[in-house]
Amino acid sequence: MIKTTNDPKSAAQKNREQLQNQRKDFQERNRRSHRLIVKGAIIESMYPQTLTMSDDEFRDFLLRGNNLDAMREDEVGEELPW
Repeated sequence: MIKTTNDPKSAAQKNREQLQNQRKDFQERNRRSHRLIVKGAIIESMYPQTLTMSDDEFRDFLLRGNNLDAMREDEVGEELPW
């Protein structure tokens, strides 16, 4: 049975577009996964104590180490504008 549609795109063309979108999404996920793995490895090599931390402990560790206000004040001797 042949299906007729009002859509000018054929089923084959829609399928090709869907496959292209799936490939693009897969590649983006792979790039993100690679980036996260590399950055995590850098942190673990610089701070070996993070290997035994729970997720919450690790998050707290990162938050304590990223006090932007303190870093900015140390660099230029003034507070951040925000």
